Amino acid sequence: MDTSSAVRTRRGSILPALQLVPNDTPPRRLVCGVEWFKIEMASIEQMLARPHAAETKLQRRVNAACDGLVAELRLALRRAADPAAVGAVGALVAAEAGPILLRSRHVDRCVRKPRGYAGDYLTIEMLYTDEPAGAGALGRLIDRWALDLPAVRAVRYRRRMMTDLLRRRLETRRTAGSPAGPGPAQPAPMRVTSLASGPARELFDLFAEDANAAVHATCIDIDEEALQFTSRLADELGIAERFTLRRENLIHVALGRTAVSLPAQEFIYSVGLIDYLSDRLVVALLDWIHDRLEPGGMAAIGNFDPGNPDQPFMDHLLDWKLTHRDRARLAGLFARSKFGGAPVRIVTDPTGVQLLALCERPRAGGGPLPTAGAR
Repeated sequence: MDTSSAVRTRRGSILPALQLVPNDTPPRRLVCGVEWFKIEMASIEQMLARPHAAETKLQRRVNAACDGLVAELRLALRRAADPAAVGAVGALVAAEAGPILLRSRHVDRCVRKPRGYAGDYLTIEMLYTDEPAGAGALGRLIDRWALDLPAVRAVRYRRRMMTDLLRRRLETRRTAGSPAGPGPAQPAPMRVTSLASGPARELFDLFAEDANAAVHATCIDIDEEALQFTSRLADELGIAERFTLRRENLIHVALGRTAVSLPAQEFIYSVGLIDYLSDRLVVALLDWIHDRLEPGGMAAIGNFDPGNPDQPFMDHLLDWKLTHRDRARLAGLFARSKFGGAPVRIVTDPTGVQLLALCERPRAGGGPLPTAGAR
């Protein structure tokens, strides 16, 4: 087979080469790729209806078909000459392949946006739970494929990264003693704030690992349901007194339209917010964070890297559009804020998709930043 114009999927399989025609609208190669996807998925569904269907083998075929579709989408987007062509490519794939992909519970929720945006607290909770579900056996297999995407695995990794950061911050505090506390024997709780907290699982993981963790967490989210979820779980675990829950619009907070009273915090973080914000709003939010950290307190903000291989799928099939930023751009946002020239450390998860920028409010003497899964 001539592979000069073939597409290699993320799992290494090669799709048949089709002629590439300049300014081909809609791209004939993409049309053929979408038709191949529909035929393949129909064939898989027929096989799933048979008694004793070999789902493990059929899962591999679903993975290959979905990978192939996204690979063709990515190629067509690279060849698109202007924004109108990009829109036409995305619309074609969404219209033709979307009804099949919507059988995945994850895809369906992202597209429907029942809470107003794709990455709501329950979507994130589903990604954390990592249990495939959907309409019929085919929907479940598509969901399994979607839950294994690098961007989704990055969301699960960032939960672990944040728990590790909090735990290491606590360990450093226990070793050194807290200037704000009454002494090392009974230290005052470490004050932590999570912005756009969602299900706040990283905090519950911390308490699960260390039932005596001296932490008081303030969770701020615009979604009342997200805060109710956190409240119920904290009540069930008997740790409600360790949480303060605030319903606020963080854009209004960053712009000074809403005042939020907080004592000086030792750690303020957000891992699912700034991807939705402009640079100007991120700088305003960093200014707000800076003013509410005690000297030596840490800010941590997460953002997807531009190398995210699932961005075409997220943009055009999930309608989950994020602002992707690289390391230099993230560090530049801190430099433009009140953090100024304070050193910024950026770590990433094993997929390379999730970046986490760490910066301390300057204090006399300084000190190293803790790491979490850096590579």
